[in-house]
Amino acid sequence: MKYIETISIPVDEIDDTNRLRPLSQSWVDAIAESIAKIGQKEPIEVIRQKKGKPYKLIAGGHRLAGCRKAGVDARAEVKELETDAPGLEAELHEIDENLIRNELNPLDRAVFIGRRQKIYETMYPASKRGGDQGNQYTGGKKRQNEIISFSQNTANAIDLGERTIQRATRIYQGLSNKIRARLAGTHLADREGELYNLTRFAPDDQVKILDLCLKDVDPLPSVKAAGDVINGHTPKKQSAADADFEKLYETWKRCASKKGRTRFLGSLKEMGVIPSFNEEQL
Repeated sequence: MKYIETISIPVDEIDDTNRLRPLSQSWVDAIAESIAKIGQKEPIEVIRQKKGKPYKLIAGGHRLAGCRKAGVDARAEVKELETDAPGLEAELHEIDENLIRNELNPLDRAVFIGRRQKIYETMYPASKRGGDQGNQYTGGKKRQNEIISFSQNTANAIDLGERTIQRATRIYQGLSNKIRARLAGTHLADREGELYNLTRFAPDDQVKILDLCLKDVDPLPSVKAAGDVINGHTPKKQSAADADFEKLYETWKRCASKKGRTRFLGSLKEMGVIPSFNEEQL
């Protein structure tokens, strides 16, 4: 995507419909207050369009909404698309902008990465060739090769490790639209490990597990505990140490960027908790 210029644009001249990510009103309010006090710090990104409004938003939905609420024009970088698939290129740019900012919970990140893979495979169909299909739950050579190829491409485009991308891809592929919709806004949406464990179960069992984990009274504490119940096993009571471990592990998983993990391990090294670490494995 080619940079053209940075200009000020009236907000009513920018089309921000059909966005992938819904706006958080509290975030919009905070940005509007900041813009009113100190101005717009970061520009939005737009492209020119021939039909409808003069500009189409491709990055910065919350910033644009903040400008609109503050009653000011938006400072925008005007970009030019460079491929023969402008719609896909613009959507890919929007996805990458959200992923780079690393403000998504694990479920939303999986949805964005899953959509990115579909766009990637449409734009580069050769990435889907070769191998056997496998099945929906265990995968197969072809599916694994596709995920690896895609994760390498995505890791080069954004600041996420390949393993994080592979796990997010597995979550997206292993959970149906209905299951993902049911998970949205729940505590499980913020726990990558739980989402990943849920993909290990067949669709009918996933529904039963969510029934047990999301019920109003005495919900089960984890996907594993619910899986044990539907398989006829008595769930074991989680110890305090296990609960602490899960919290620490989920915190580590939420720190999805390689830079964030490197910084965290670097602090542990400085404190003498660990002697060293291999940054290439993050």
